[in-house]
This record gives sequence, C-alpha cells and structure tokens, in this order.
Amino acid sequence: VLCGKLSQVAPGERLRARGAWVEHARYGAELHVASHSLERTTELQPPMTEAEVRLTAREEGLTLVPSSTQTGFKHVYPMGHRFRAIVSSGSQVQHLGTFATALEAALHVARHLGPEASAKAVAAEVAEAATQAAAVMAEAEKLAAVAEAAAAEAAEAATPLQSPRAMTEQVAEAAAQAPAVVAKAEKLAE
Repeated sequence: VLCGKLSQVAPGERLRARGAWVEHARYGAELHVASHSLERTTELQPPMTEAEVRLTAREEGLTLVPSSTQTGFKHVYPMGHRFRAIVSSGSQVQHLGTFATALEAALHVARHLGPEASAKAVAAEVAEAATQAAAVMAEAEKLAAVAEAAAAEAAEAATPLQSPRAMTEQVAEAAAQAPAVVAKAEKLAE
C-alpha cells in the first residue's frame, strides 16, 4: 500500500516511489511516499470509438448510465484531459481507472455494476429526470398564468392615452420569464 500525494498514474505508466515503510495496525505495511516519478513503459492503447464502446456494451448486455453531470455519465469525472471512473457505495469508494474518453469510463462503470444494476441505474436516472421535468412544467404553467393575468391587468389599466407600444412593453415585461421556463421544461422532458 502506498500513502501520500501521488500524481495520477495511467495504464502503461510505471511509478517509482521513495519513502519510509511504516507498519499500520489495520492495513499492515505501508510505504509513506516522500518522492516519486512516473515513467511511460508502453504506448497507451488508442481510445475506443463511440461505436466500439456502444457495440461492446450491447454485446455484454450492459447499459451506459447517463447523467446530467459535466461528463454526461454517472460515476465518471473529468481529470485533466482524461476521465476517471469512481463508484461509491456507502463508505466504500472504488477507483475503476482513468480513461481517454468519458464513454470508455462509462463502459467500465457499467461493467462494474453489471447488466442488471446498470439497467436499474438508468431507470432511476430517467425517473429523476421525469420528476424534474414535471416540476419545471408546473413552474412554467404557474408563470404563464401569472403572465396572462399581468397581461390582462395591463390591458385593463391601459387608457386611451397610452400608446400601443407602451402596452406591448408592459405585457412583454410581465411575460418575459415564461418562455425561458417553458424551454427548460421542454429540454428536460426530452
């Protein structure tokens, strides 16, 4: 077991570490790293294409778990120009590795979860997205009703001396928020 701040090690790299061996009561011998260096021993394999990843997932009966995170996949995190796959369960954290693409990392997450669990995770993500979309749609409907009421009130309050342009500006101001919320709801509903 190595302990200390270490640079990220990718497949195909060799880590040389210097430090002191310490006996840990629970984990046994640990090397407390004082310094280290990385050496590339072989060339990294080229990343899988999207088609290769999706074909592999289908052949293995796996489902890639989408997410609204930056990477687009659950349990996949950016790390510089690479992507890290990390799965946690309770207090257990498992680092599955670093990969050239988020899609490859998602494939390894799906392999770790297995066919049944990856399908359940996708179903849970879809259910969460549907719940969020319904909440946004409800908010959009409320704002549309408020905008409609404000437009009606503005129309009633308008006097013959008020210009059509001023009335239009009042109505537009009252309804300005509704389209953005409706667009957000439609995007989530997709």
